[in-house]
Amino acid sequence: MTTLAVADGTVDIGGTGQEPVAVLNRWGGERSVMLALDTTEKALITDDGVNLIWQGSDTKMVWYQTLGGDFEYEIVLLSKPASNIISLRIDATGLTVHPQPALTLEETLAGYTRPENVIDSLCLFHDTRKSWHPNKAEADKYKTGGWGCIYRVKATDAAGKWVWCKQAIVGNTYQITVPAAWLAAAKYPVVIDPTFGLTDESGASSYNWGADVARASGSTYSPAADGTLDSISFYCRDSGDSWKGAIWNGATHALVDSTAGGNCPGSAAWATQDVVGGAAVYAATTYRLGVKVNAYVAHYYKNVGGLKLQYESDAYAGAFENPASWTADSLSATLCCYATYTESAGAAYVPKIIMM
Repeated sequence: MTTLAVADGTVDIGGTGQEPVAVLNRWGGERSVMLALDTTEKALITDDGVNLIWQGSDTKMVWYQTLGGDFEYEIVLLSKPASNIISLRIDATGLTVHPQPALTLEETLAGYTRPENVIDSLCLFHDTRKSWHPNKAEADKYKTGGWGCIYRVKATDAAGKWVWCKQAIVGNTYQITVPAAWLAAAKYPVVIDPTFGLTDESGASSYNWGADVARASGSTYSPAADGTLDSISFYCRDSGDSWKGAIWNGATHALVDSTAGGNCPGSAAWATQDVVGGAAVYAATTYRLGVKVNAYVAHYYKNVGGLKLQYESDAYAGAFENPASWTADSLSATLCCYATYTESAGAAYVPKIIMM
């Protein structure tokens, strides 16, 4: 077995050294994805200095780290397969899967876009570690609980012609569907290349929203235990501009706490601000996280369960409106935000999911 370090994780390749299998690990192996060619064929895995290669009779597997730190999992079809659906065994126990579909006509007409390689990607999340963390160490580790992303799959033939493919996880099977007509006309070998991003932000889309509007995630979550708020973190980009974060009661929309304001990073990165009030939060209550900005700022988000972004007019210079009067946006979006809190004395951490 060979282990590669990639972005915020590791990848174990080869099993016993003869098997076309890779195990992608996050958080020290706390949550992993096992992906294997469904075959009994054995072959030694070789290393050409850049790639790890498994050569079978009709399929070759090639694994390597990209320059950006992602993990490339290439399936090379040496001859025309019996089916245009390529199936691999997968084990993603402890993770939830959230497709990032093409935007709807309504979303497109509203001006939203999604990166071409994110359309039809699959974002995976920790099943219990969400956007609330009882200390800074866990907040830095789990952030929004994003395991990573399997980006949109592309197939390329020996003549350089390529096509986008569909992908899905069905039970313990990972399926890639190559357009049948394209595959029938392709020149072999054909390379099918799922790319894995192993960071919390992998698979996020962004939009430059403007000032004087509060925007909040479609998803609501609860802390695992009662406690007091410490800070809010927001993944954003726009040097020289500012943001404020807030937390609202998910049911009553009452403002619970907020930050005083701070600068956005010049390149896409996490920014953190302490809350003003250190308000009490409760495990039995759902909460919504959101922000407002003083100018056009890139907000990063993912589609989590199709839940709609919420918004309301809210001048940046003043305090957040209380209670909020939310309107559902056309966009399905959960902002890349998380909160850190301090547990009440005697509270024990019990992972708990409220909504996906």
